[in-house]
Amino acid sequence: DGRSLMRGGGGGDGGGEDEREREVFVEARLGYEEYGWSPVYGLVRERWKYVHAPRPELYDLGSDPGEETNLVAAEPRRAEDMRLALQRYLDLDVHVSGAAGIDAVHVDPGHDRALSALGYTAGGGLARPGEDLPDPKDMLGAAEKLARAKSLLVSGPARDPLGAFVLLEEVLSVNPANGDALSWLGREAWREAAAKPDDPQRAVYVEYSRRAFERLRERAPERPEGEFGLGLLAALRDDSGLAITHYEKALALDPRHLESLENLMRLRHLGGEWAPAVVLSARILAIDEHHREACQYGGLSYYRAGDHPAAIRLLTRLLPARGPEQHNGLHFVLGECYRSSGNPAQALEHYAEVQEPDRTAQGVPALELQCRQALEAARR
Repeated sequence: DGRSLMRGGGGGDGGGEDEREREVFVEARLGYEEYGWSPVYGLVRERWKYVHAPRPELYDLGSDPGEETNLVAAEPRRAEDMRLALQRYLDLDVHVSGAAGIDAVHVDPGHDRALSALGYTAGGGLARPGEDLPDPKDMLGAAEKLARAKSLLVSGPARDPLGAFVLLEEVLSVNPANGDALSWLGREAWREAAAKPDDPQRAVYVEYSRRAFERLRERAPERPEGEFGLGLLAALRDDSGLAITHYEKALALDPRHLESLENLMRLRHLGGEWAPAVVLSARILAIDEHHREACQYGGLSYYRAGDHPAAIRLLTRLLPARGPEQHNGLHFVLGECYRSSGNPAQALEHYAEVQEPDRTAQGVPALELQCRQALEAARR
């Protein structure tokens, strides 16, 4: 029931504990961080539970364990007393909109460091400062619409993207800070536009996606998702320069934003910018040392730049290759790297791995002959 056992464990009778030792502090921030709802904080003292939200709640857990009867109006003095006690507990930077009393409380640096050391980091929501956020109790209908929208985006005969996008817009009309709805709308509308270039509705998908990502950027300018999404849309229009600008802005906000690193690496490589592509590959591998695409693009960029030993180090991490196309291309490039590095025996092994019909197209028989001639010359 929230009591401290420390005094009793020391051999005493457990008496003399102060009021705070008979209290349990409760917080619920997921709705705030993901859906743009007001954060909810509570205090349990003996049989009483007080919930601080835009519409506060007070329950007598002894007679009402199901928390069905809100006693704030019937027990105003008790509710106010517990509200004041809760206000003394709070050390997090929060804003519970619409609720009397606690408007904003500030982070205690010592508590903040202690929580961080334990691995607890409270994320930020998409609410604007001072914005009235909805009470979670009022968002059940919006939550149901969000769930229905997600179900319409699952692959299968029931998939209905436009129907889902309409529902997501309805959610956002009553809950504009709902980051989950904005993210789903932006990502899924972009996917539809990318997958269906000839669809008559493609322009509609692009517009849904653009508006969602712009709202994400506006509401959370310190987070990378909005800039990243706008980069996706620029790439969809084949505007590589603008896409690069957005991805770089996303990385300025979060240097470890993996999707921005991946897309920027691809664009740098495809644009023939070998040195930047290699740097981006290294940044990705510092996050995920088994990232195959980073090994691929980094290795190929090293190969194009003429650093064959570095290319070999990355490309050999892709063996065995996945699929015949990657198999042939990978072994051909490795053969080239070893041949250029003065190792015809290793080169010959990789050229021999290139399968039909790519052997003739890649000129492998001629390269094999060069390697054999080099080996014979070395023996002599």
